[in-house]
Amino acid sequence: MPRRYSLGKRKDQKDATRDRIVASAADLFRVQGATGTSVAQVAAAADVAPGTVRNHFPSTDDLAAAVAEHVMALLQMPGEEVFDGIDDPPARVAALARAMAAYYERSQPWYRMAELDDRPLAAWAAARARYDAEYDALVGAALGAFGDDEEAVAVVAGLLDPGVYGALARRGRSVTDYAVLIGTLLGPWLAARAVRR
Repeated sequence: MPRRYSLGKRKDQKDATRDRIVASAADLFRVQGATGTSVAQVAAAADVAPGTVRNHFPSTDDLAAAVAEHVMALLQMPGEEVFDGIDDPPARVAALARAMAAYYERSQPWYRMAELDDRPLAAWAAARARYDAEYDALVGAALGAFGDDEEAVAVVAGLLDPGVYGALARRGRSVTDYAVLIGTLLGPWLAARAVRR
């Protein structure tokens, strides 16, 4: 009697292998960068043959794109739920500052990876463009009525930049300190802009 073949089980196994390859590549990329990681290293870490890695990801950019998606899902960019129950734009901006600071903290291991890669990969550029679009939408949502004010968006986006948060964190400021500071700085500035509108 012929053996029964289960297409669903084979697909599940293939998906599990793919996920293991992506997770292994992400771990290696975080430590040594994407350009410093070979297919053989990924294969060894995922406990598969190099040909299996190439079967799932024919090019380095394909693997890097999958890792970028994996990392973005892992880090979980904040959503508009951070504004629930908050109507005042400065308070909304402070809430976003708190949420973004927590995001930046989760992202710390990945910043090193970006520093390790001497040439940017197309996959990282696509992930960065997606991040920028999500970030700009959050800043606009935080500003509410000021969301269409390009200068307000630019100022808030600049103050919520990971570089600003990092500089304050290195000087001993907590996530709460950062959020309060951002709200305190922007409250009067936004109030003055409202009068001029």
